[in-house]
Amino acid sequence: MNAAQEKLLLTAERNLDRLHGTISRLVEYSLFEQGRVELESLPLDLAVWGAVFAKRHAARLLDDSLILDYQPPAVPLPAQVDPRLLALALECLLENSAKF
Repeated sequence: MNAAQEKLLLTAERNLDRLHGTISRLVEYSLFEQGRVELESLPLDLAVWGAVFAKRHAARLLDDSLILDYQPPAVPLPAQVDPRLLALALECLLENSAKF
């Protein structure tokens, strides 16, 4: 495989991953709108959760020449949230930033 073919293959893989993520989010939104998703309410420190989320997604954005610069606050940010839905919302925002 030459360099051009390898680049094309990597682009196709990235696009497939994005498409899979988009479809998964649409299914999740649809279930949520139908009331078929039970919300969790878990205590978390948003500062720590945000750092983990940013670390998990930074490499993918770097592939699109974007930098995710998360600067956690110096103090904890306690909250009661559904971490799955919070991640879903933030992933949608990141996906949109990669598109535009």
